[in-house]
Amino acid sequence: AILAAIAVPSYQDYVRRTHVAEAVSAARHVWNQIADNALNGVSPLNSGIRMPAPTPWYQLAATSSGNVDIYFRPKHFNGKQYYMTLLMRVHNTNNTVVGIQQGVIPEGKIVMWCVSAAANPPWWAGVPVQYAPEACRDATGPAGMTLQ
Repeated sequence: AILAAIAVPSYQDYVRRTHVAEAVSAARHVWNQIADNALNGVSPLNSGIRMPAPTPWYQLAATSSGNVDIYFRPKHFNGKQYYMTLLMRVHNTNNTVVGIQQGVIPEGKIVMWCVSAAANPPWWAGVPVQYAPEACRDATGPAGMTLQ
């Protein structure tokens, strides 16, 4: 009984981390399509995006501003609704990170900024640190969170 009390929660955490990583991987595929649109000056950035089907664990949404939102289903997280987003930014020639402008081909390197601590919409909470991929655990800025 003592072993089960330790092993079951650890296994549940492992399963949650696995599904969060799977969702981030699926979101990166969507993000790559959006990056192609940005490099071709397409506006809105989510035009023609092929979205994966929702899963029992999560659902993805691509915004016209180039973000990919991940909404996790509460039944797998003890009834809590969690959210994560992949933001599109440009590391420009001035060595600063700026947002993407609709219909303007970016000058510089397009980078992905993974944020799990954002709470938008406000009734959703950011994915807890123990479930988020390492690159998504710090919400202070793109340094250390940029996935390329």
